[in-house]
Amino acid sequence: MRIVCTWKVGSRVTLTEPPLGPDYSECGTLLVFEPGMLLRYDHWSPLWRVPDVPDNRAVVTLELEPDKEGTRVLFRYELPIVEAFAEHSDFF
Repeated sequence: MRIVCTWKVGSRVTLTEPPLGPDYSECGTLLVFEPGMLLRYDHWSPLWRVPDVPDNRAVVTLELEPDKEGTRVLFRYELPIVEAFAEHSDFF
C-alpha cells in the first residue's frame, strides 16, 4: 500500500496499490502527522457500501516509540460501528 498526501493536517490522503489491485484506491483525511513519531488518518472504502461521511470512516494510527532493541511500531485500526462492516469483515 502507498499513501499519497501533502503531509499537511487536514489534507486529502489517497491509499493506492492495495491488495485489491492497481486500479483500486481509498481516500481519507490526514488527522495528525508528527514526522518520525506519529501518523493518523481516516479513510473510507467503497467496499463497505455505506456513504462516505465522517461517522463511516475508519481511523488508522501508526506510532513509533524507541525501545532497547530499536524502534517499536504501534498500529491501531479503529472501525466505526456500522452493521455493514460485519459482513465486509467476513471477506478477509
